[in-house]
Amino acid sequence: MSSEINTQELFQLIQRAKHEWETTADSLSELICMIDENLVIQRANRTINEWDLAPITAVSGKYFHEVLHPDCGDDACYLRQFLNTAWHELQTNGFA
Repeated sequence: MSSEINTQELFQLIQRAKHEWETTADSLSELICMIDENLVIQRANRTINEWDLAPITAVSGKYFHEVLHPDCGDDACYLRQFLNTAWHELQTNGFA
């Protein structure tokens, strides 16, 4: 009996973990977003709909600031500066 997981079993495990994460994240009232290194949203929970920020299907691939502050044209925007500074700190110093 082999303890190795075949590709199909691995795919099923990953799919189940993804579903569990999405279900958990969607049940929270806080806004949860997975963002990449460029502050681009990869996935958001359903709170994005409840807060009327954007349809959940429309946020993937958008810059985080653009979704939170959609009509902002100010490069000196406090929120934009805060997000960029906070992200830089996390990348530099970690989450500790």
